[in-house]
Amino acid sequence: MGNIEKNRKLMFEQMNKFKASLNENMPTPDNDTDASEYVLDFQRKVVSSGKIIGWRPYMDKMSGSIDWSKPGIPNVVLATPFWDENPTLPINITNDDGGELFDKVLKFVPTYDMNKDMKTYKKLLVKYLKMAEKIK
Repeated sequence: MGNIEKNRKLMFEQMNKFKASLNENMPTPDNDTDASEYVLDFQRKVVSSGKIIGWRPYMDKMSGSIDWSKPGIPNVVLATPFWDENPTLPINITNDDGGELFDKVLKFVPTYDMNKDMKTYKKLLVKYLKMAEKIK
């Protein structure tokens, strides 16, 4: 099993544990926007937005998880907004051997304004991308 696969497997295990403990659901949009559709559109926008401080996003086609990698950095940052349609942003940093270095779940409630939510996502993410560059 490759390192990326190990990282994704670890993330799935952690997300399942978190999901079991989560009591809060996604808020309902005030307009005709479907919450599930918005989540998928938002995640696609994250991946299509390109690099952030040299980190490139990748979306796993099977799971929908989003990980970030940067040439020369052995760590991978998993940061999938609204994972399983929850108002959260789980952050997981793993090394190239699949070992967990950092794990945290942030509250990330959608406003259903794509640009506003993207700005918030990037602001939250940059902190952890910089952390992944330094953590060993």
